[in-house]
Amino acid sequence: MSMLYTQEVFDRKTGEMILVDAGEWMTISELGERHGVGPRKAREVLRELDVVTMAGGGGTQRHHFAPWFLERDFGKRHPPTKARPYPFDVIGPMGREWIEERWADALNSVETKASSPVVSAAKAALHDFVVTRKRETMPIIEMVYWLCDHFPQLSQAEMGLVIGVSQPMVFRYTTLRDKQRTEAKARKRALLKEGNGKVAYFAWAEGAPSPARYERQL
Repeated sequence: MSMLYTQEVFDRKTGEMILVDAGEWMTISELGERHGVGPRKAREVLRELDVVTMAGGGGTQRHHFAPWFLERDFGKRHPPTKARPYPFDVIGPMGREWIEERWADALNSVETKASSPVVSAAKAALHDFVVTRKRETMPIIEMVYWLCDHFPQLSQAEMGLVIGVSQPMVFRYTTLRDKQRTEAKARKRALLKEGNGKVAYFAWAEGAPSPARYERQL
């Protein structure tokens, strides 16, 4: 639900503070609704326009207005409160006017990039995996890892289009994945070199009520 803002202005004639109508302000999701798109697509369009950037880390990453957008008084950022433990951003009348002049071209650019054969195939495959495995709440980091394994030909920007997140976020997770894989390979090589690594496995002995645990050297 959009909000009507007012601001106090000093009246030099009367020496009093008066309230002035600051116009209608709305969230990114509400702006998207006005243009007939969902919250994720709205953020993709605003990323295309360099209006929003990603902030935070891990599972707390959120879209926030770029500094230039705030400096021009196109939007406002409300800091966290006890009742609302996360920042709250809204778009003002001037910001909305600036965006709406460029919305159609930015939306067309986003949809053109997303319609490439490899991106469409990856998006369909990921959607099928999420639905069939009942993973509707699958974390973004797991989606990135899944795409790395199943569609390694995708660029980071294309992965972002498939998932609906920014390229920097994809970069962060692919870098973490590469680091984890490198460390795992290094540990395996160290175990093989030292010859003291062991592998545990279980096997059923004839007549035994449960499997027995065995170990063997690497």
